[in-house]
Amino acid sequence: VLENACRNVREFRQLRDDPSNLSVSVNVSKRQLLDADFIGYLNDTLDRYQLSGEELNIEITESVVMDNPEQIADKLSQIKQLGIGIHMDDFGTGHSSLSCLHRFPIDVLKIDQSFVSTMDSNPEYEAIVFAIISLAHNLNVKVIAEGIETEQQLQQLRDLGCDYGQGYFFAKPKPTSEIASVLAEMSLNC
Repeated sequence: VLENACRNVREFRQLRDDPSNLSVSVNVSKRQLLDADFIGYLNDTLDRYQLSGEELNIEITESVVMDNPEQIADKLSQIKQLGIGIHMDDFGTGHSSLSCLHRFPIDVLKIDQSFVSTMDSNPEYEAIVFAIISLAHNLNVKVIAEGIETEQQLQQLRDLGCDYGQGYFFAKPKPTSEIASVLAEMSLNC
């Protein structure tokens, strides 16, 4: 998956006049993260596809981080040294210890869609989302809300100060060939 993602970014970059701000995120398991060769593999993969670290984001779940915080923090620091972004996925659904969160070199917290989907019907969830956004911003971390499906959810998240969003409201998952077409069209229209 990592190889394909890097290959795709390299190809997508060639379709745009301005390839800046183009990156891909890849989910990584605890097993991969703790593999002794993983950091070298990441570095070799970036070199092989002629990518900078800024063009790749590693997504880890909250439960992976909290399973072995010291060892994971060290690995994440090594990944960060390669310039790779680190995103904590599904934040709020795991067993996080807020007292440890500041020790991890995380660039983005991703709010789980279960909070987003119930915000409009349950004010308590909106308060939780606001608390996550505030916490992240106080740690100089950006926030992505997952699972946005309606204009109302998007507006609520904007009002709460959320930085980014993803979900079916913007687009459904697409095969690589369709993404390439969208990027090529965007380049022509800019």
